[in-house]
Amino acid sequence: MKSLLFVSFFLINLNVYADLSDEEQDKFILGKSFFTVPWVEAPASATARDGLGPLYSSNTCVKCHPKNGRASIFTNKNNISRGYVSRLSIPSDNSKQDQKMKKYQGFIEEETYGAQISIDGIYGVSYEAKPLLRYKN
Repeated sequence: MKSLLFVSFFLINLNVYADLSDEEQDKFILGKSFFTVPWVEAPASATARDGLGPLYSSNTCVKCHPKNGRASIFTNKNNISRGYVSRLSIPSDNSKQDQKMKKYQGFIEEETYGAQISIDGIYGVSYEAKPLLRYKN
């Protein structure tokens, strides 16, 4: 009986995507699994999900993007959320490369750290930094 209820629930939820073809529904479900199922450090027995690291912010997308959206700044325990992104930028030299980067990213990446600071690392690799946020009301 439990499996019948699960199948019914699953099919009811798929009706939301009734306008998608079978192939599009398959792609949607696969994409959703990549968003919610944790990535693991390579090499691993789960080769479809290995490749995490060496630096990262979270092992799933949904930890930073709850409900498929933007992250909050703070968790419900008032800690900084994993979804809070720390970016470093350097002044532009107005080169073509910098102009292109500013057009698509809105800033020029810092040369050592790249587009954002990674707050976690795989076993044996230290994170780049931990954000500290202070504010006054």
